[in-house]
Amino acid sequence: MEAGHAVDGRVRRSQRSRASMVQALFDLVGEGILQPTGQQVAERARVGLRTVFRHFSDLLGWLPELRRAPSELLEAFDVALSFEVWDRLRSDQRLGRQRASAALGRIVAALVNTLPCGKLEVSS
Repeated sequence: MEAGHAVDGRVRRSQRSRASMVQALFDLVGEGILQPTGQQVAERARVGLRTVFRHFSDLLGWLPELRRAPSELLEAFDVALSFEVWDRLRSDQRLGRQRASAALGRIVAALVNTLPCGKLEVSS
């Protein structure tokens, strides 16, 4: 096998792993796990924990993937996760901490479910 083909195979495998990790992140958030751990992402994506951290050193590493979402959806995420929404759920709606958190989880899950994850382009 030529060296170029081996590199191409590794690059393709890396791209597939990255795409499966991004999909795993979106799936976990869609299920209401708003702060998934690296271990949870690794298990869902069926990759090693080291692979997760090789691609994404921290939570900020996921941001470029999120930027591929439509701008309207990003604005909806921004509003849904704002302190104002939390404050309204707690004060205006008089929800306890657990119920407010569950409500936010459902809002985020609904937003994540609108993502075109199958069409998500992942950079190498």
